Amino acid sequence: MKREVYAKIIVDDDRAIKKGMGTLDYFEKEFGRLNQSGITLEYGAILDEDSTDEWERYCKYLLDWTINHMSDYNKGMSPACFDEWREEEDIC
Repeated sequence: MKREVYAKIIVDDDRAIKKGMGTLDYFEKEFGRLNQSGITLEYGAILDEDSTDEWERYCKYLLDWTINHMSDYNKGMSPACFDEWREEEDIC
């Protein structure tokens, strides 16, 4: 049986640069070592909170919100829709 695991992984971009690689290329290369253990990288994305792309920032918000609200206590709650999130982001 295969299971999906979502995790927040931080990549040291300076190491990627020293190896002459982009962030995701470096991550994919290093993560590839886990394939021998049956752990596969299906896809990846860079979601920085200071990204100039607001869709990337919203996706980061959704993933963080999901991981931080995974308990029975939070059942019935839902994250802000894009427009609500956008309004909140403008306030901060």
